[in-house]
Amino acid sequence: MKPEELKLMSEGDGMACMAKAELREVLVGIERLESFKQAYMEWSDKTEWVQDSVESGELGKHRADAIRIRFEQLKAENESLRKDAERYRWIKKESNLSDYEDCYSLPMVHAWEYKPGPELNEQFPSLDEAIDHAISSPENP
Repeated sequence: MKPEELKLMSEGDGMACMAKAELREVLVGIERLESFKQAYMEWSDKTEWVQDSVESGELGKHRADAIRIRFEQLKAENESLRKDAERYRWIKKESNLSDYEDCYSLPMVHAWEYKPGPELNEQFPSLDEAIDHAISSPENP
């Protein structure tokens, strides 16, 4: 407390004034804590699904960390699926299916030299990498 407040409290009914001031401080603190409690309860309600669907690698982790890990996994999976879709669309565009009468056979895309089997591929270790190279090749718009 400030010196002037102490002086006022020492005159007359100082103890009652001091108790009121302290009570006001306590009430302000309680109001502040109530807003934190409300925010926590909302967070808890909205993230209960994480607790209910915990996975083995998440045991002992904070809910926010578990949500971040799941988000990053889903983001990586989404990126992988988008890349696969891009490859598919590119093969579909390059192959020009209208040239093929047999709709059950995969048309040959002549943009890369990829042979199935690990020992045959010196340039590309996977078909995906061969397609990625063909997509980025200057000969393919």
